[in-house]
Amino acid sequence: MTVIDNVIYVAGMAVAHPQDLDQTFEVMRRTGGMGWIGLYRPTEQELQVVSEQFSLHSLAVEDTLKGHQRPKLDRYEGHLFMVLRPARYLDDVEEVEFGEVHIYAGDDFVVTVRHAESPRLATVR
Repeated sequence: MTVIDNVIYVAGMAVAHPQDLDQTFEVMRRTGGMGWIGLYRPTEQELQVVSEQFSLHSLAVEDTLKGHQRPKLDRYEGHLFMVLRPARYLDDVEEVEFGEVHIYAGDDFVVTVRHAESPRLATVR
């Protein structure tokens, strides 16, 4: 599984770091907490598990699976879908490297999908 981070928050505080998505969904239901799941280049099957749990819109999921999307914000029933294209300067080769992050945000969840090595989202979390 390409889960790189998986945290449950209650009242703004991290209360659990589940080992797998099944445990994440169970802890969310039990605590009423908000889940933040970070994925790195998930397969179609991996993304489908998350999509079914949070009722993600099929067009947004299709965009995530294809990658190489333009920056955007789409509103769907029950969640927002954002594509960000962060940039960073690489001093050693004097080039700009662009990443791609897809974000699904609902009332009780955030799912981030990275298509590049950067940015690392731990500091954002």
